[in-house]
Amino acid sequence: MIYLDRFERSTVTSSKSDRNKQKVTSMNNSLITLLGLSAAIIGTITYFPQLLKVLKTKQTKDISLPTYLLLDTVTAMWLVYGVLTKDIPLTLNGTLVLTCVLIITFLKIKYG
Repeated sequence: MIYLDRFERSTVTSSKSDRNKQKVTSMNNSLITLLGLSAAIIGTITYFPQLLKVLKTKQTKDISLPTYLLLDTVTAMWLVYGVLTKDIPLTLNGTLVLTCVLIITFLKIKYG
């Protein structure tokens, strides 16, 4: 019969507990990443109607240039943050949204 002292028992119990926590954490991280990627894609899609309308009509009088300049800046900052933290959903979202808002900003400047 093997006798474990209190430290050894807590270590054995702790390692089983740690393995279970790692499995749950891994699953949670996958779900969190999926949530982030979904939000990135849907968030990007929200700019498509405005972009398509401006491309089609060449009318930008109702678009606020200061708002889009701020949006360009903030989105670029989030993109840099996503790259530096190696956050894939944030980097994807920043790249796609920045592309859309920069095009809209350019068209606002071009068409007035």
